[in-house]
Amino acid sequence: MGIAADRYARITREQWQDYVKHGIPIENKLISMFNSQGPSVGDTTSLASKVYSNLSPRTDMFLARYGLSQTAAQRRENEKADSLARVIGLATLRDRMRQAKADLNQQILLGTPGTGLDVIGS
Repeated sequence: MGIAADRYARITREQWQDYVKHGIPIENKLISMFNSQGPSVGDTTSLASKVYSNLSPRTDMFLARYGLSQTAAQRRENEKADSLARVIGLATLRDRMRQAKADLNQQILLGTPGTGLDVIGS
């Protein structure tokens, strides 16, 4: 081989070694961050639903401590209020989870501080 071909081969090997040393760890970090973004929206929603389903029994226990109880009309009104709070709470939770995941994906792509990938540009 000629001198030019040898130099080109050396440069290519150096570029490959640089990529293996610097590029692959960043790619692996990106892949692991993408695969482990925490609980899904469905998981979080089901956990929140369990919390809301325990509201009525908790109210009864709280009132029983003081020797109080609810009338049927009070119970219906509280259940309506709890249902409304549940719907609003779950919708807000879903929206915030989706937005947080979108923000995290954008931070990962940009390598912004806080994601652990802010060293990409350096």
